[in-house]
Amino acid sequence: MITLFRNNHPIALILLVPLALLSFWNFSSQPIPSPALPTSMLHNELGDLLDFIDTNSFWGIFFKLLLLLSMALYLNKLVTDNKLMDRSGYVPAMTFLVFSALLPNSLSILTLLINGLVLVAIRLLIQVYKQDRPNNNLVSTGFCMGLVTGLIAAHLMFYVWMVIAILIMRPSSIREWLIATIGFFLPFYFLASIQYLNDKLDLAALLPELHISWKLPELSKSAILNNALIVFLPIIGMMAFNQQMNKMVILGRKSYLIVFVLYLALLVVMGTDPEHVQALTGLALIPAAFLFAPFFMVFRREFIPNLVALSLLALSLFQ
Repeated sequence: MITLFRNNHPIALILLVPLALLSFWNFSSQPIPSPALPTSMLHNELGDLLDFIDTNSFWGIFFKLLLLLSMALYLNKLVTDNKLMDRSGYVPAMTFLVFSALLPNSLSILTLLINGLVLVAIRLLIQVYKQDRPNNNLVSTGFCMGLVTGLIAAHLMFYVWMVIAILIMRPSSIREWLIATIGFFLPFYFLASIQYLNDKLDLAALLPELHISWKLPELSKSAILNNALIVFLPIIGMMAFNQQMNKMVILGRKSYLIVFVLYLALLVVMGTDPEHVQALTGLALIPAAFLFAPFFMVFRREFIPNLVALSLLALSLFQ
């Protein structure tokens, strides 16, 4: 199985479709719902705009499927173009889709869009490393993170991650930090302008309320297990890939480091708000897949990678 995805074979590309469909296997089931995250103006407006798609209808599922596959292939291209894994084939895309299938709750379009924005930001930050004048990429990175911040309540951690990631990829520069920060505030500037023109200026409505709670959610045993796997498997992937990572070029090591910092930031968010862990786990798909994918490449024999991949697929089917 892993051999097939390691090669750029058309069959492996075709097999990504049934893997993506596993994310909708329990689409009609009724898991215990997770409390909704605090919303904002942007979240509500975008949610209303996507209401006609975000349903259990055929076209709604078809659109989500296309979005999910596009993100998996984009992640795969990011890894391949920057040579972050040796002969990765379609393994990163496969890992992302398997983790998506493990989610106990169904994927929403908003969750997919947030993951897409984070993925674009990671790509922009990687490109920043070799650019002499990265102003456009820094503004775009800040803009992506500003949109994510306007959509969910974990806004402080995403801004902190962006600042740390810029410091990792570039020498310390107040000017570049200010450029990224300007990009971060641009979405809120546009929203505030729209409110002002409509005589409805309310700056508090632009940001979701920062929510900290220590209340544990009611989850089934399978949901707890699947969430735990998505959260903790990246650590195993990093440990398995540690020796190979030390041999990578500086860009490769920095790329994995900024994704690891994002993973830590999301752990902080989950730890301070376990009540919304189901919704927040969906935001960890990109760093989880990015960090765990090398696990399937480090073993000389394929017994363990195949066993792990099949076990994760089985868990997604029988949750």
